[in-house]
Amino acid sequence: MAWCALIASIWLLLVGTAMSNVIFVRFSNLEREDLRVRVKREAKSTTVKDVLRSLPDLMLEEVIKIEAYEHPVSAFKIVDAEATLAEVFEGMQQRQKQLLLTLKSTADECSAGAIGGKAFDLTDGNKMPLFGSELIFNSVHGDVNRDASSDGKTGLSTWDASIVLAQYLAINADKTVAGKTVIELGAGTGCVGITTAFLSPPPSRVIVSDLYYTLENLFGNVESNRFNPDLNMLIVPEVRELDWLKPETYLLAEIEEQQTVVLAADVAWLLPLVPPLVQAISSHLQGDAVMYLAHQTRSASVDDALFSGMVNQGLEVAEVPFDDLHPKFRSPRIRVFKIIARRAAKEVV
Repeated sequence: MAWCALIASIWLLLVGTAMSNVIFVRFSNLEREDLRVRVKREAKSTTVKDVLRSLPDLMLEEVIKIEAYEHPVSAFKIVDAEATLAEVFEGMQQRQKQLLLTLKSTADECSAGAIGGKAFDLTDGNKMPLFGSELIFNSVHGDVNRDASSDGKTGLSTWDASIVLAQYLAINADKTVAGKTVIELGAGTGCVGITTAFLSPPPSRVIVSDLYYTLENLFGNVESNRFNPDLNMLIVPEVRELDWLKPETYLLAEIEEQQTVVLAADVAWLLPLVPPLVQAISSHLQGDAVMYLAHQTRSASVDDALFSGMVNQGLEVAEVPFDDLHPKFRSPRIRVFKIIARRAAKEVV
């Protein structure tokens, strides 16, 4: 219910908000804060480099990435410093209108009981039981009591589907992740990927990935669990930035065909993000790679786009039997799916 209200609130806010063009600059000097610069629509012939040169105390050699978006909501677009503002923001206004319509549709269709509350309460708000001990998943680094979903940063909270998938893998390690390279997409707090680092037989490698804003919290959770006095972390997870909207961030170089398991939990809830999510899933399922996806239905249109999109990408989707899930950590609202590339299915049979 809270998510439905959030989507509706976002849509109403955006309808009444004037759009403005923004240049986003990231620096190689990690002590320097990322920079957001609003630019005038009229300055169409101005280049991005000219905009940056006009800023005081900015050294171009420190800039490692320049992106653009149309405030308040738009997919980031990587741009070249030599590009003009007209080239950078061409077509964005039309995409904004389409996104607003999609958000309204999602808000309208979001079912009243889609989320409600969480089915699995973590001890002290951040501890998940595992093999008689506990793993720590801080919802927000340094502030575990903050409601991360209130500002739209859903990757800073541990959701039910993550717990269901983590506990399913814990009792099925030998059949799922043992000896494999594990890549988690949309890891959030790292609940699923970090859990696999404690399983026996262990994976050969674990990579947890998500958007830039989650990475500090992800690193913190890896370190919080690394020296658990009661459990032995067999593999130290690597933390990577990965954005479904940016194929250049995909972890394709890390995929070992026949030895890769892709994991994701509760990653599909907004319709505009489903197509890039499906593309990211399909891109990482190379050869005989296998995916385990934990999913909670929140919108009929999202489910439709997700599952039809995967089928259209040549993926084969099969639901894991409910009885195979951990008896203490399962819910009728959450389903776990095993996904493979259809070409791989033909080779295995």
